[in-house]
Amino acid sequence: GGRGGPGACTASLPPIHIIHGELDRTIPVEHAKDFGEVCRRAGCDVKVDLYEGDTHTTPLIENPMRGGYDSLLGSLLKVIAGDPPVKLERMVPEPLINLATLVCPF
Repeated sequence: GGRGGPGACTASLPPIHIIHGELDRTIPVEHAKDFGEVCRRAGCDVKVDLYEGDTHTTPLIENPMRGGYDSLLGSLLKVIAGDPPVKLERMVPEPLINLATLVCPF
């Protein structure tokens, strides 16, 4: 036999924050939704934030190249470091970003 039930295990976990782009082709958004629901049913403290229009790489590649503020990246940084939003400078012209988005395998 084990010690305690599932609640004993989930009680020792920190809060879970799932951050996912709705257009992610690498890991479909349904996985994030399903995982959040499973965690919730198991008794975990879980929050699921979905970002409309974002892919797997949008907050890490395309939007930083565009410059400005990326809400998904800002949420991720806040969870990791508690940092305020970061505004980035544009790195490359928009046509190059659009081309990179088309050929990106993620």
